Amino acid sequence: MMRRFLWRLTAAPDLLLLALLVAIMWHEWYTIGVVGDPDVVKGYYFGSEAMIAHGGRHYASAETYAHSALISGLLFTPVLLAFIAAEARGNKMFTLVSYGILCLAVGIHWLL
Repeated sequence: MMRRFLWRLTAAPDLLLLALLVAIMWHEWYTIGVVGDPDVVKGYYFGSEAMIAHGGRHYASAETYAHSALISGLLFTPVLLAFIAAEARGNKMFTLVSYGILCLAVGIHWLL
């Protein structure tokens, strides 16, 4: 019983961080891509040399940023669901498989 609790306790921060990442990506996509409030978009300084130098090609335009956020949300939502299912089951092997899926998703995201 205590081992299961400790195992869940070690996976919980990762689950929370992943949930936060997914929520931020969906929020960014909605705010920039769907709503497109000019005041908010202006605050990001899309296309500026400094933003592209530090943030990469994702900051070339608001459309590119929204597209990147959408891809990130679509890519990491299934990973989050796998982590939630693993925690609900309490199965260590399923949790380790979820970590493997997370590593694969991070690699795919890095390539995009």
